[in-house]
Amino acid sequence: MKDKKRSSIFAARTGLDTNQTKDNLVAKDDTAEKINRLQESIETSAKNMVKTAIIIGDLLNAKKAELKHGDFLPWIESNLTISRFTASRYMKLYENRDRLNVARVQHLREALALLSENKVEKEINPDKTVNVAIVYKEWKTTKRRLTNSERQSLQNLIEKKLSLEKRKITNLQKDLSELKKN
Repeated sequence: MKDKKRSSIFAARTGLDTNQTKDNLVAKDDTAEKINRLQESIETSAKNMVKTAIIIGDLLNAKKAELKHGDFLPWIESNLTISRFTASRYMKLYENRDRLNVARVQHLREALALLSENKVEKEINPDKTVNVAIVYKEWKTTKRRLTNSERQSLQNLIEKKLSLEKRKITNLQKDLSELKKN
């Protein structure tokens, strides 16, 4: 009985075999193999995102061409789980697919960042509200063509500013004439 206890105490135990090499531990580790396979899957999925987004953009462009003017946005909203903003991004990726291929982008964020460099991202039928201050700065620096709503908003802004400045001038002229009288 005493020998049995002694042999059980000093017997080799799983996981404690000091003769086992590190290579054997790695090769026999199913968890590590699963993790590595899943990591590869993640990396492959990330690379496929750009390709898939371009394919979606192609399908969206084709559908837009197929529909009557004004029917595309309602079609997106009633049939798709993506927003119109996401749809416009996919369409932009498709339209610039050659540029993306040359740059060999591998991730969707990288592709979108590349396309948005030095450009304002264009949304499909954006909201009609116009940030006049931004439009004014862009127009002053680039002299780009304005849409009718941008032009009207900009005219209103300039007329308001001009009216304010005229009031300031009138007040300054009054102050000056008062000073001259005294």
